[in-house]
Amino acid sequence: MTEYKIIPVQASLVPNQISVSAVQTTRKINALAKVSTEIKHTTTADYNVLYNKPQINEVELIGNKSLSEIGIDILTNSDLENMLS
Repeated sequence: MTEYKIIPVQASLVPNQISVSAVQTTRKINALAKVSTEIKHTTTADYNVLYNKPQINEVELIGNKSLSEIGIDILTNSDLENMLS
């Protein structure tokens, strides 16, 4: 049966790599890991499948939203006249 233990680990970051070391009693464990700096991207012609779409007043902008749907009050001419008088 294999026994697993949690070992405290120290790590330091230098450009493009992480140096990791851990100590358990008399044995020392060292590891080297490469950090990928490659940026992957994809394109789509379908706005509806995008993540993090823009929002107004916490309403995601999908389709044709009216001002009232996004929480913006519409002023009538009477409202404007009252404000300016």
